[in-house]
Amino acid sequence: MNPKKIGIWMYTNENGHVIRQQIVERLQRRGCVVHYDFDMRECHVKDGQVYTKDGVNLSDCDLFFHMNAEQRNAHQHDMLKMLELSGVRIVNDHQSYSYANDKFIASAILRRHGVRVTPSALIPMGEEKEVLRELLGGWGKLVVKPRDKICAEGIMMFEDFEAFYDFYLFAKSHVPNLYVEKYINFSARDIRVEVFDGQVVGQGFSRVMGHRFKTNVKSGGHAEFIPADEDAKETALAAARALGITATIVDMVRSDDDGLPYVLEVNPMIGVFYGQHFASLNVPVPPYFAEMDALKIELIARYLGDAVGAPALPADGAPWRLDDAA
Repeated sequence: MNPKKIGIWMYTNENGHVIRQQIVERLQRRGCVVHYDFDMRECHVKDGQVYTKDGVNLSDCDLFFHMNAEQRNAHQHDMLKMLELSGVRIVNDHQSYSYANDKFIASAILRRHGVRVTPSALIPMGEEKEVLRELLGGWGKLVVKPRDKICAEGIMMFEDFEAFYDFYLFAKSHVPNLYVEKYINFSARDIRVEVFDGQVVGQGFSRVMGHRFKTNVKSGGHAEFIPADEDAKETALAAARALGITATIVDMVRSDDDGLPYVLEVNPMIGVFYGQHFASLNVPVPPYFAEMDALKIELIARYLGDAVGAPALPADGAPWRLDDAA
């Protein structure tokens, strides 16, 4: 029997290469051939097949797993779509990945499925000034969100109409429209819940703000183990189901006004490995995040191996489920 082939494109900064190696080794012990030493941004297509810069045909893979938020670009998106069109199963598949990658589209889908999201609007760059004034006046505060950026890049908050309108006039020559959301008042931290294959992974955690309104680590926030309440976990599961996404981390805040969790973003991939993030900074690793790293490594490796029907190792025993590691 020919060995199963799996492609993995994963981030390597913040000790991501350490995580990747552990996943690869687990799959290799199950007899899989794993292609991982390449950059999707350097891949090319020839006669409908996707090749790495070194000539490896990724379209020969049985399965492809991608987890590299910061190095994505338009060409890489095309390579991912072409891999799927050439017959390779993708985790996450291109449709759910694309839905989650566009904040405007994701919000519309979540709203249609009854998932709690903040009021939002997509504004053309020829809108009447008074319409914009009425929008901000009705909400009190709004945030402008680039539709496909990560780590809160480009997100701006406005509560003064003059400042918002000046920005709008500037943006007219750069973008075809603006995606805006009503700002939800919340206290100090967000809520993050990871979902994999229809189940919550771990207990959730928070990022505590180090910014006037952003919680992202690159905006000064820091990750802290504060378990998510059950309503937030249920909201995260509903959001993942609505987008049909296998692996994600759902970002939420709890409104100070009504006490309910609101989804701010369904990320197009599962969350980074925070244990190794702390290790890369040469600071003590909080126990919860070390445990989550180990759980997610096992979860991903087992899922990928089982998905291609790779033979289980004797120590693995019966077919594995997330419940076995929880």
